[in-house]
Amino acid sequence: MRLKIALLFFGLTRGLKHTYNSFKENLLDILEKEYDVDIYMHTYKFDGDYNNVRHGVDNYKLDFEEYTILNPKYIKIDDQDKVARKLNLEMYRNQPDIFKNNYQSNNNYILSLYSINEVTKLVKKNGKYKYCFYLRPDVTFMNQFKLDWLKFLDKPNSILIPNWDCFENKNKNNLNNRFSVIKMEDIDKYGFLIKFLLEYSEKKSIMAEEFLGAMLIEKYNMYVKKINFRFARTLPDGNILWRDSDIFNKK
Repeated sequence: MRLKIALLFFGLTRGLKHTYNSFKENLLDILEKEYDVDIYMHTYKFDGDYNNVRHGVDNYKLDFEEYTILNPKYIKIDDQDKVARKLNLEMYRNQPDIFKNNYQSNNNYILSLYSINEVTKLVKKNGKYKYCFYLRPDVTFMNQFKLDWLKFLDKPNSILIPNWDCFENKNKNNLNNRFSVIKMEDIDKYGFLIKFLLEYSEKKSIMAEEFLGAMLIEKYNMYVKKINFRFARTLPDGNILWRDSDIFNKK
């Protein structure tokens, strides 16, 4: 019997129609050679247009049916505005807004952690797997995932994290927060981090990479294996986010 893997998608689909082929070629097809793979997803919908000041996106109408491209085995879709109100995002504004965009980046990160939380609950309720992959639907993958990387997870309390774009120059423990692979027995340590964010925000400004490092390395003392798995955030119109253009050019 083949071992099972769960792919846990979180967050807005945004440009999934533009990224799916790279996901299939560089990850899904490779995993399915050796494993049985199930796809889980938590995503959002909302009324109105999509705006992201930091990414330069204004008044874009998202396709909230894009998730069907993935044909997820289990999915939960929440109204993003209702979740935002429930989370009371203003409570997390205890320190300066380091991105200087009226806390929009903070809001987006909090919502992403909530999405990770929900997809983690889905997989814990519905299946048992050897490995769980956390990934975003709005990224274009640049190189193929190497199955040999999974051997590093034989080490207890371990996780795979991309080895780039983590602002290590600011803090050596910073970690890329857009992709990870972890054994199912350890997913609570990654999947439920939102419960620690409010207390963290009372002492420090929220920066995703720094918070993740503080949790996984400093709190849980996890062994982090950094892997050269590259991808670029992709805008709803299919263009690569300018901040990630150097990743695209190094593919």
